[in-house]
Amino acid sequence: MAITVKYNNIPSDSANYFVCFSDVPNLVEVDNSADGFVLAMLEIEVIGFWASASHTDPWYITINGETITGVDDYKNAINKNFFISNDGNSTAASIAKALRNCPSLATSFTIRNYGDKVELLARNKGAFTWNTETNAPLFINFTKTNGTVSDELIGGKVSVNVLDGSDNFITSVEKNYYQSGIAFDMTPVLSSLVKPGKTTPFNLQVSATKNNGTYMELGEVTGNTITQGYMVNQGFKYLPLNSSMHNLTFAQNVSRGTEKGWYNNTNLYVYGNTIPLCWYHANRTTLTVVVDYLTSSLSVITSTTVEVSDASNGWLHNTTIQLSQEHKNAAHYIRLTPRINGISMTPLVYNVIKPLKAAEYYQRVYWRNSYGGISFFDFTGSKSESREVETITYDKNVYEYYTQYVNEKAIPYDTDVKYSVTLKSHLFDKDGTYLFNDLIQSPEVWIETNGEEYRVIIDTLSVDEDNMNNLYTATIKYHLSANPTL
Repeated sequence: MAITVKYNNIPSDSANYFVCFSDVPNLVEVDNSADGFVLAMLEIEVIGFWASASHTDPWYITINGETITGVDDYKNAINKNFFISNDGNSTAASIAKALRNCPSLATSFTIRNYGDKVELLARNKGAFTWNTETNAPLFINFTKTNGTVSDELIGGKVSVNVLDGSDNFITSVEKNYYQSGIAFDMTPVLSSLVKPGKTTPFNLQVSATKNNGTYMELGEVTGNTITQGYMVNQGFKYLPLNSSMHNLTFAQNVSRGTEKGWYNNTNLYVYGNTIPLCWYHANRTTLTVVVDYLTSSLSVITSTTVEVSDASNGWLHNTTIQLSQEHKNAAHYIRLTPRINGISMTPLVYNVIKPLKAAEYYQRVYWRNSYGGISFFDFTGSKSESREVETITYDKNVYEYYTQYVNEKAIPYDTDVKYSVTLKSHLFDKDGTYLFNDLIQSPEVWIETNGEEYRVIIDTLSVDEDNMNNLYTATIKYHLSANPTL
């Protein structure tokens, strides 16, 4: 046999150092299509002018228990009846039509006619022997090819064992093997291992129990990890890393947008003086980040170098880059370039929101993005607040109506206040819109107030084109997850 095991369409022995996501399909495939086999085929050749031949009983053709019957009148050639004429091509076409009305044959075989021949070709591989009969042997010629198969997994079961990073058993999924391949979507199982903001290592063992009860190992998928993530903005299905000390990937999907060549295609923005930075690396939790403050023509105003580290376990690392207020005010772009052992990685570039005094107050909204990292947006436009009150009351006893000095009938029993905030952004171009596709799907959105984090729930989010040419604004409305009176 030539069995191959693939994970996310990569051979299992090469499918390692993947960062997989909890809301994106993660497929394990077992394929045996390269195994040798022959498809069953039956050819029926129509010979001579049998329409004029004398016969007492109706002509018939029986194939593996299904019988079709010949008729002399074309109007009666319905269902399992075929019309016999002196034209071999016409008779063959009618035989093919009648065979397609035989459920067991139509389900298992592709039936077609060409010239004076009819061909039945098996849809799937498998051991098969033809059993044919006709009372018109002088006018019908059968050519048979019996189906063969050497796939010893047929009739057996394929299992995938899910193990943690230390090879401790977690659970197993199993399917009956059918024909040349089988596939498992492992995401429902793997997503149960996910912790937001962390990566969880896992291994997969693929095995089979053959139709004779014999156990065989098919392959392993090892050295991968899963985290919270989802598909958006035509992002990657997984992030491929490798064991190299120099391999680093930012935990942000910034590939959508116009290709600019020198930095991320998606426009990122910053107004505050800090930038949260998240990256994936299989080995390194510390790195050097070069912070370049750039002019509008991409000239470097000044550069600073910071050493950052993250002591957390796993492959997803977090830090915060502190910006210089003075240098940021003079810059149009801020470029963050990580360096490992003196080797520079792909940078991230943020657009500095102008004008500098865009607002006396701005609100930064954070969210867990589609790659599992932290993204943010600084809303510098207008801000409005609203409080919607829902009050539950009960009625006083009617006899107390005249004994109280206050005229009242309904008394508040409980009051629920929904505190909502509406924020509007600055103007940005189309390549800045993709951030909000990510934000609206995020399971975790929060803000910071007085050093405390507050989870928020998005009510509405819209991105609208302004009256100006190809410029957009975003408007978000959210409410606090916790009642503000708590």
